[in-house]
Amino acid sequence: MFVRDKDGTERMKTVPAHRFMYEHYHNVSLTPEQNALHRCDNRACIDPCHLEVGTHAQNMEDMAEKGRSRTGNRISPVMRSTIHKMHEERHSMKAIARVLNTSLGSVKRILKAIRQEHTATHEPQGQGFLFQDTPVLLS
Repeated sequence: MFVRDKDGTERMKTVPAHRFMYEHYHNVSLTPEQNALHRCDNRACIDPCHLEVGTHAQNMEDMAEKGRSRTGNRISPVMRSTIHKMHEERHSMKAIARVLNTSLGSVKRILKAIRQEHTATHEPQGQGFLFQDTPVLLS
């Protein structure tokens, strides 16, 4: 793709394929603040009908809402609940990650956070306390 600099000279510029396809198909030029966002959530897709204009912030918000974030703290509450339920049903962490199309690391972080929340809420009972549902006696 050729772009014109402020001084009027043309130069070659590399742009992502999906951005190029959107601009070419819709005969528009996106500003630097605009992005071509994938509605189909397939990063390799270049079908202009699957693309829409949005900002980087909108793209990050969409990613977090759909649970596609690499950091566990941005995974949606629905996704967290689903991960917890599948783990209770004895699905492996690897299977959960595959089914929910997220990383194994994200699943591990969420389950670790759930365990920490769970153990922090147990009150001392009698002479011991519960740690991950296992009675531990104090000496």
